[in-house]
Amino acid sequence: MMIKTVLLAGIALACATTASAQTDKPAPQKVDIEKLCAETACRPAGRVDVVVRISPTEFRTAPVGRSPYVLADGAIMLYPGETLAIQYTIVDGQPTAPKLIQRYAPAMPAQIMKDGKAVANPDNATLPKVERDGVVAKLPPNTLLVSYGQMDDKPDTWLKIESTLPENLKYNALMMLFKPAGETGYQFRPTSSCPVLSGKIAIEHWPHPIGPILLAKPRFVAKDDLACK
Repeated sequence: MMIKTVLLAGIALACATTASAQTDKPAPQKVDIEKLCAETACRPAGRVDVVVRISPTEFRTAPVGRSPYVLADGAIMLYPGETLAIQYTIVDGQPTAPKLIQRYAPAMPAQIMKDGKAVANPDNATLPKVERDGVVAKLPPNTLLVSYGQMDDKPDTWLKIESTLPENLKYNALMMLFKPAGETGYQFRPTSSCPVLSGKIAIEHWPHPIGPILLAKPRFVAKDDLACK
């Protein structure tokens, strides 16, 4: 997958923007973050360091700053501890023009660092809870509810996606893995993904910690195309 990065003002993260690449060493580009955020929904200004567990007794932090939830190429960028509702417009039979319509109290809350300690993120208490009809979230048409993070004090990483899109959806996933201890930044690695069935819930699991993740190139697939690749 070709990776092109955007150096976002106020954070120490190079975020991938699309495409098809063959390197995990993207060259950063400067971006006017406020101009970008005037055109698309962005995370608040200021930096928060999200805690990611490496083991039951060790953790790393993922810096989160002013940055878009949906990148210019339509990729969704998720940090651990986020639950987002993303709505699409269907054009020529395919999902396009994704936009954030709501942030929710996270299904998998992440702690943040404050005064050298890992504490609950106070922002979570300000967010609405997902309304459900039984186990299924109540969402507008053509919407994905994406929840990402860790559970049960374990280093495993989970991605839960609920869909009200009219057809089964496939996407490309790009993980940002922490570099070895003593180094900062991320290693970019593509990973397999399974189709998200219309009206259903899909769950992905990785038995290791991950920083941010990108969900890119959404497209509808045939009902019998259930391959995870």
